[in-house]
Amino acid sequence: MQLIEKYMPAYEFGETHHIDVTASPERAMSVVLDQRPEEDGFFRFAIRLREFPMRLLGQRPEANPAPFGLDNFTLLERRGNSEVAYGLAGKLWRANYG
Repeated sequence: MQLIEKYMPAYEFGETHHIDVTASPERAMSVVLDQRPEEDGFFRFAIRLREFPMRLLGQRPEANPAPFGLDNFTLLERRGNSEVAYGLAGKLWRANYG
């Protein structure tokens, strides 16, 4: 059983992609785990766009909150160098993330 099946046994939408990687599984997993979305310009733009209504209405709880990124997620499980699963809890449909 894959981790996605363990932690999300039922869901309404699924999409799968793959790419051939010439690196070793160890190196590939290291790069995945070292990725910091908050350092990516497009990711930061998307988060700012999502938070714009809150900022416009003055509903941000903190003047300079920490950037949204992997630290907001909980590592659920890692299987060697083949799979990793993170979880995020909250009312994410709300403007303030619930």
